[in-house]
Amino acid sequence: SRFCACPTGDVPSPGRRLADAVAAGCVPIVIGDKPTLPFDRLLDYTKFAGFIPRAAFLRDPTLAVEAAIHSLEPRLPEMRRALADARGWLGYGDADRGPAYNSTAGAAAQLLLHAAALRLP
Repeated sequence: SRFCACPTGDVPSPGRRLADAVAAGCVPIVIGDKPTLPFDRLLDYTKFAGFIPRAAFLRDPTLAVEAAIHSLEPRLPEMRRALADARGWLGYGDADRGPAYNSTAGAAAQLLLHAAALRLP
């Protein structure tokens, strides 16, 4: 599939479902309002993911998903390139052990460099 629905609120970690979609090479379509996503201060999710507001999805799920796919389809090649870049950041390992274990070693090193540069708490 080219796209993967990623509803928020139905799993303990919505980021995990998104990461699974990215790992599979699918453009994630996040369903929900302003979800907290992994590395959201470092990744521009709009480059490789689509978003559906919760209210629009609840009004008409089929129409909301079809409209999102229709609007994203022309950007699919560029989104897949951005998806490949994001894959290194979102390559989850052992989700139960906390954020320090939820990324590849390379992404963890990059995260530390970016965090230092941005002076994140």
